[in-house]
Amino acid sequence: MDHDWLRPVTVDDIELIEFYIAKAKYEESNHNVVNMVLWLDFFKLYQWHNDDIMIIICEFKDITYAYMPLCSKEHFIEGVSIIKKIFRDLDKRPVFNCYLKEYVEMIQHIDDDIEFSRYNDIDDYVYETEKLRTFSGKRLQKKRNNLNVFYREYLDVYKYETLTVDNVEDCRDYLDDWRDNLCDEFLSHEAVGIERVFNNWHRLPVSGGLIRINNCVRAFIVGSSLSDRMGQINIEKADESIRGLYQAILKEYLQENMLNKNYLNREDDMGKENLRQAKRSYHPSFMIEKHIGKGKI
Repeated sequence: MDHDWLRPVTVDDIELIEFYIAKAKYEESNHNVVNMVLWLDFFKLYQWHNDDIMIIICEFKDITYAYMPLCSKEHFIEGVSIIKKIFRDLDKRPVFNCYLKEYVEMIQHIDDDIEFSRYNDIDDYVYETEKLRTFSGKRLQKKRNNLNVFYREYLDVYKYETLTVDNVEDCRDYLDDWRDNLCDEFLSHEAVGIERVFNNWHRLPVSGGLIRINNCVRAFIVGSSLSDRMGQINIEKADESIRGLYQAILKEYLQENMLNKNYLNREDDMGKENLRQAKRSYHPSFMIEKHIGKGKI
């Protein structure tokens, strides 16, 4: 991107981005440094920052848009003004993506040049953490049945381990198996991003777990903190041919992690019907609504 202010985001910016994310305290899955690293080759990111504000601009195919300014609330409107100036310099119509309702209302209170609309495909699914830790209640009966089948059939041959720098390499063979069967552009890029997360495990604010069956990794999960009350699941992969394995990796992970989080953000469904059905089947506690705004050139 040809702009004097902006420079590409790289993995060397992890700590810097974390600093500004901590100021913003957004409960939205895209404003998460692990998510950014995961999709860095697919969604090209650029950043500018001063002492108070970081601006993240994204290029995706032929679309250029801005995330919410990474800053405290008191600097948010200033951040929006900076975004508009950047787009003027680029001679592009400003586009604002993944904006939360509260912040949309802040903008609309003082700026009628930006028109916002809801975009359901990028809403985040949020669940009560304890329910996914226990799979209790009638609504999760089918998931609990799957889990019980897994434990009954694999009790003597499965092992859960905390994901660390010492065993993260063991997930690569399973990742390679999973990648061999991909024909979806998003998932192919996700596989590349997962490799990037593994390569930078020691630098990222992540936790994770894996399940081995007969000593072979057949599932792994990666999560991170989104806010004081909410965690985020960034990656969930499991052998779909093993009934209950997806439920097992989630349950086992939550036994050791997210213990102080009331809610768990499992991200959006990308508008994919199979993902939408899967996420709805866990009965979210609520959705995080997101908006897209377009301003004047």
